[in-house]
Amino acid sequence: MFTDEVLEAVSVESRWRRAPELCDAVCQTAEVRRADVCVQRRHSAGVSTQTEPPECRERPAVDGSAEPSIDSPRLLRFLRQVEPLVSKELTQNSRSHAFDGFEVNWVDQPHTVSCLHTLHYPEAQKRHLHVTGVSWNVTGSVIACAYG
Repeated sequence: MFTDEVLEAVSVESRWRRAPELCDAVCQTAEVRRADVCVQRRHSAGVSTQTEPPECRERPAVDGSAEPSIDSPRLLRFLRQVEPLVSKELTQNSRSHAFDGFEVNWVDQPHTVSCLHTLHYPEAQKRHLHVTGVSWNVTGSVIACAYG
């Protein structure tokens, strides 16, 4: 398996008595561009919401019935105004792959939280410190705890 080998000697010229070779170099970063811009908006727009002020919700219907009155023309205007935005968002959400493979379990809803892993930091325990904040990176591979 092992055998003896005899090889030629290798010599390397000594450089310790020579002057070191030096070279001057310059490095400069690219210019940072800046600009000051002023913007002024001269047009304004009104926006509606689907909620009503409290005084409108609490008053009874004009005819005395228990059902509140509904301003149908105003409601129709609002629905026509927001329908394109709502439809656009629903269409985008229907194409999303964010929840691919996720199945909702409508029957068995967990009512408790389970602990899968406990992190211990002996130095903090010795000093009787408590976790005051937790943060993690996007992939979840790094977890940071703040102690206080």
